[in-house]
Amino acid sequence: MKKLLCFILIVFVIFSASSAVYGETPVLFSVDKVSGGLGEVLSVDIKISENSNLTNMLLSLYYDSKYLKFKEMDVGDIVSRGLYEFNDALKDRMKFAFISEDPITKGGTVMTISFEIINSDSENREVPLTLQVDELISDSVALEYIVENGSVTVDVAQTQNRGDVNGDGVFDEKDIEEVKDYLLGKASSAESFDLNSDGICDICEFIILRDML
Repeated sequence: MKKLLCFILIVFVIFSASSAVYGETPVLFSVDKVSGGLGEVLSVDIKISENSNLTNMLLSLYYDSKYLKFKEMDVGDIVSRGLYEFNDALKDRMKFAFISEDPITKGGTVMTISFEIINSDSENREVPLTLQVDELISDSVALEYIVENGSVTVDVAQTQNRGDVNGDGVFDEKDIEEVKDYLLGKASSAESFDLNSDGICDICEFIILRDML
């Protein structure tokens, strides 16, 4: 009986030691920290560490829709071979579901989210981007994970610089008048002014500047 107990104890110790040495390292998720001015569209990468071996995951990303407007999502190369579903119709959050027969071993970008900054304060505002891992599985086994959350900082200085149409170093009513003059066909320095990156200066720039002031 003693020999049997000793054998069981030895097997338990060996198995525990082996698990400690060869056990999987927690999967690391990271969300970018970026900054920009009002009206700017920014890209945020959500990345995963190498050797995760995951086959299923369900993620939720929370943000503040008072300051950020979702624009688009691009899926990363490391998950492009699996099946995925993306839902951005939820208030202040979006969900990403992924499933694959082949485990993911490479690290890299899971997806890239584009946000437009739609509001600002008199001081810099850091808007949190909080990633929640609802499910993370490797062949029916739940995986441990760590999350490094990100943010979008609405920068006052960058907002002011973006609104400086006439190049005098200050964003004020004169800049709005420059755009207004251009839209009315008058001589103006606003011809190449493009806040929303659509290649032209039109009524959209006027509205954005008006909201910025």
